[in-house]
Amino acid sequence: MVADKHDLLSLCRISSAFRSQAERLIYRSVDLREPDGDSMWRLKLWAEAASKHAYLAEYVHSLILQLPISFEPSIASKLTRALAQSVHLKELRILGPRESSRYNFFQGSIINKCSFRLTKFENRYFDDKLILEFWRNQTEILLLNTDRDICALDPESDLLPNLIAVKTNNVKDLPAGRALQRVEISTMAHISPLKQYEASLTTLNLRQKHWQYQWLRQPQELVLDALVRAVADIVPNLLHLGILDEQKHLHDFHRSSISSSSLQRLNKLESFILQMPDVRHFTVLGVNQIPHFMGESGGLFSAGRDMMAACPTLRRVALATNAVQVHGAVLTRSQAEGVIHEEPKTWLQVEALSMFSA
Repeated sequence: MVADKHDLLSLCRISSAFRSQAERLIYRSVDLREPDGDSMWRLKLWAEAASKHAYLAEYVHSLILQLPISFEPSIASKLTRALAQSVHLKELRILGPRESSRYNFFQGSIINKCSFRLTKFENRYFDDKLILEFWRNQTEILLLNTDRDICALDPESDLLPNLIAVKTNNVKDLPAGRALQRVEISTMAHISPLKQYEASLTTLNLRQKHWQYQWLRQPQELVLDALVRAVADIVPNLLHLGILDEQKHLHDFHRSSISSSSLQRLNKLESFILQMPDVRHFTVLGVNQIPHFMGESGGLFSAGRDMMAACPTLRRVALATNAVQVHGAVLTRSQAEGVIHEEPKTWLQVEALSMFSA
């Protein structure tokens, strides 16, 4: 099967016999992000085509929009019509200009009248209160990704009745009174509010910069272990855990460790993603007292095997570091034979590995 979009476009030009099926595949997943963050040519081309030819809009299942601060009226009109005709759309990401991504913008009318029913929605553009009509129409959203307060998640609200997964910056922005199954937050501090989801939460990703670990008041080498113990105390029934240090400017490398007793407190854990770019030596205490050198694949694999030995329920461990060069490793244990398969990575594709968006 031909899957590359360039090849599909070539087929469209070669023969009209291929055109219908090729267009169906090309338009199923549409990404209109601009490399330079300013140009709107992709958005203009798609809005023109999808507004003019309704059948093209009807093919779209997944759409990523990067919208400017303001629109020319003609572009706004075409985009509104194109979205209204995207009746089978299920996954929508709306991003703002990169340099102003935390501002609120106003063109709520672009999506308020749409009839599609999303299952996944990311909003990093609209002022929440200007898309109330949109929220009322969206009864099938399962996963919500946002960097701002959402009135649809107020405790008194009956909106988004099927919501099970939320990705947001701060734990205080998570909705109360919901049986959330998956949570991703951009903090590792003060995670105690997650306790309200103890009975339902299966997947947790914690993303943060290294310097913000200071709240744990632990020596650097013990920070990870303290964090895992804190998670186990709050949501002990987790199946999938990700701890993702996203710092990009490394100054010092250090040691880190995790104890087998801390891992075993998560006695249902099946997968663990650990991204720690500034860790050079890593130890799984209680399994092997010798630190593993994380600057090579062998050290990553050894550390992963020790983690699996410490936690028998683990089926997959993914590790990444920048100790010498950017690289990672994924270890998968077969359920039947217990054989561990090791796969080196240049870097972890966290979104693909995480169960948050599954």
